[in-house]
Amino acid sequence: MRSMKVRTWDHMEVIIPNADMFTKPFINWTHQDSIIRTVIPIKIDRVDDPHRVQQLLYAVLQALQPVLDDPSPEVYLRELSDTLLEFEVRYFLNIHEQGSVSRVRSVVLFAIWDAFRAAGIKAPYPHQALEVSSGLMVHPRDE
Repeated sequence: MRSMKVRTWDHMEVIIPNADMFTKPFINWTHQDSIIRTVIPIKIDRVDDPHRVQQLLYAVLQALQPVLDDPSPEVYLRELSDTLLEFEVRYFLNIHEQGSVSRVRSVVLFAIWDAFRAAGIKAPYPHQALEVSSGLMVHPRDE
């Protein structure tokens, strides 16, 4: 065995040459095919309907040419908190056809932004509690 192959969670196969593993730096390239996965976290305000948001995210992904139909895109609700809902958007692209993961990610994010804006969905604002203490004591008057 002259090398070791590892398939990453993002659907990339990494070939690690045994002879060079500990003696030289190496660069990993996708080998078997050029299909890779991208994951994007999306946070929205808790007041928005998560079912509607999920449908909207699927619609955006299905409308974009760089996003592959097979393997199909996935949208998961990852977290519910007091102030926000967090989704995870997963999609696949052909890196040889698209050339840049960052460019496609930007296209996807702009399309999500546009769709959210058109639907009135807003990003969550951080909530903060503010406690003010002046050091003055206030006593009620005796009547």
